[in-house]
Amino acid sequence: MSYEVIQKVGRHQYIYLAEGYRNENGQPRQKRRPIGKIDPVTGQKVYKPEYLAQLHRNGAQSGNLEPEGLFSAEDIRKSSVRSYGSFYTI
Repeated sequence: MSYEVIQKVGRHQYIYLAEGYRNENGQPRQKRRPIGKIDPVTGQKVYKPEYLAQLHRNGAQSGNLEPEGLFSAEDIRKSSVRSYGSFYTI
């Protein structure tokens, strides 16, 4: 499973796509490849065009890289919070 990692290098922050695996000795390792950087002025993620093209080929929407919300605004307005106290599972 791959995931994004933000790493600061000097004055810049870069975005890497990391994939975890175990080597022949059973030790956990990572393979990382750079996919973009953080814009220092706005703080927004700026992805490489190659990465966006790959996402487009794989069926992801390049304009919306963040996961979509599961609930609408109306669902949130109608929701309520209930407290049941402490309980333990055995």
